[in-house]
Amino acid sequence: DPNENQNESPNMKRMVEIAENYNGKLFGYIIPISSGWTDARITFDGFIIKSNKQTAENLQEELSPDEFDEVEPNKWRFWWD
Repeated sequence: DPNENQNESPNMKRMVEIAENYNGKLFGYIIPISSGWTDARITFDGFIIKSNKQTAENLQEELSPDEFDEVEPNKWRFWWD
């Protein structure tokens, strides 16, 4: 469901849009139907984007990730626990 989110993160649709707009990479996990769990799903819980510092900080303020850091020059990690 693109409108679902993980731990106060933006919904998955918004995370995909951000990753696409900033040549980013999404992170998350899958609980397959074969696991036997009743809540099988695909969930995104973070992403890394390529941007300048000001843009990344503006997104940080807007999205309030649990963790935010520069992992390489001009590559920023946003993550929700």
